[in-house]
Amino acid sequence: MATATFISEQEYLHTSYEHDCEWIDGEVRERAMPDDDHSALQMFFITYFASLRRELHIRVRPELRVRVAARRYRIPDVTIMPDDAPRQLIPDTPPLLCIEILSPDERRGELKEKIADYVRMGVPHIWIVDPRRRTLATADADGQHPVGYFNVPNCGRLLHPSEIFEELDALAPPPKV
Repeated sequence: MATATFISEQEYLHTSYEHDCEWIDGEVRERAMPDDDHSALQMFFITYFASLRRELHIRVRPELRVRVAARRYRIPDVTIMPDDAPRQLIPDTPPLLCIEILSPDERRGELKEKIADYVRMGVPHIWIVDPRRRTLATADADGQHPVGYFNVPNCGRLLHPSEIFEELDALAPPPKV
């Protein structure tokens, strides 16, 4: 079992980590390690939203530290900020959308806590993608809700699993869970 590491907020903000860590109430927390499927999906969402950034008036950011509350910093896999949100090196205003892509070593309790932080911050759209099960879910104060597609905020477009998982499915069948 890993030992908890506690540091000050200033030390956290001025420390570089090989795989950036989150900071929760003074504790540095390692994030689940991404794999190839995770990276491919992260690239899909970044590319998809980057192509719509002018139309949707958004900023697309991978692995951006977000100050979700006092003494709490999270790092969504993909963060979509509205263009009219203040430009901050570490945003403390709610993103329009936070996307979490599950990694093999992701723990459900940690994901649930992260979702609760996004909800308390006021993030209106939270998406969860499971590459191994090829499933999609949204999340809110009532928990996670499996969905058959994502409704892209502010434009009425639907994003279907066939689009999201296209590259993964072309490479090989889904890994057994």
